[in-house]
Amino acid sequence: MACDDAHFNVPGRPMADAFGGWVVVRAVHNTAPALLAALKAGAYYATQGPQFHRVTISGNALDIACSPVAHVALLGRGARVEHAFGHHMTAACLRLTRFEGDWARHVLTDAQGRQARSNSILL
Repeated sequence: MACDDAHFNVPGRPMADAFGGWVVVRAVHNTAPALLAALKAGAYYATQGPQFHRVTISGNALDIACSPVAHVALLGRGARVEHAFGHHMTAACLRLTRFEGDWARHVLTDAQGRQARSNSILL
């Protein structure tokens, strides 16, 4: 879930609690049927700002191209994690070995702490 359901009353700022996150959908066309089909197929991710540009699996590695971030993580069941840290990173390659036969989710975190989260993938 990328958005909040906050209802703050900030005097002079009627939209103070709005626009906290988005769902980015990879659809063939920008039409309601195509968007719904993509959502049902899981072709989307949630974000507060960071963007996934490309995610591919090559052998036992996950390659991610993204907007500039400070942290790229692959999270799984329990304490399973692979991650890369840096400044203004736009790519990372994470090993999949510890996630074999289970699920994982990739997460981007930018310098402001905003995140983008993928759907879980089965490996």
